[in-house]
Amino acid sequence: MPIKNGLKVVTELKQLFKKLREEHPDIYVIEPTYVFLTAFSTQAFRTYLQTINIKHCYEKPISGALLK
Repeated sequence: MPIKNGLKVVTELKQLFKKLREEHPDIYVIEPTYVFLTAFSTQAFRTYLQTINIKHCYEKPISGALLK
């Protein structure tokens, strides 16, 4: 993405959903599941994703097994 990377977008979305939950405690707000598709898949990056509660990270190129 030319302006923001995926981590920046997810950070902003998490802040948005947190704000929604705080402003509207009477409404059940479901945060989406975030999935990363990346060529930058080091163990340190995957660990960082887990610390910000992102559980799905796939490496490029995607194998045919994931597409079935």
